[in-house]
Amino acid sequence: MVCEATFDDVPLTCSACGGRVRVQGASEAAVRSELDLPDEARLTRALLQELGVPVMRLDEFEIDPEAAATISRDMAESFNVIPVHRMGRTLILAMSDPSNLIAYEAVRTLTGHEVDVVYATGEDIRAAIARAYPPDT
Repeated sequence: MVCEATFDDVPLTCSACGGRVRVQGASEAAVRSELDLPDEARLTRALLQELGVPVMRLDEFEIDPEAAATISRDMAESFNVIPVHRMGRTLILAMSDPSNLIAYEAVRTLTGHEVDVVYATGEDIRAAIARAYPPDT
């Protein structure tokens, strides 16, 4: 049995029959739900767990002002990262994209610290930046 076709030119497989699925005029979320596919958040958590990258909710964590001060607000905003804690020579860096080696290396080089990465959503990081780096008055 074959259901046929693609969604946005990406082939999907029907979990019931193993065939291709034809989707017309449906959102990706609707297709994922119909096919019982994991949503983006679940996929992200699974990937991070597989890679050994801890997940942090920044709205439940007080950012260490000394850690945040190790990089500028401009750098934090441009890379969507924020240093959240410092332990000796190690800086805990929240990143919305832990695979961004350019951001990782830039922070490590600028601060001279070893960097341990945790994942936080882009929204959480933007809110934490706003809290940690008050606007100039």
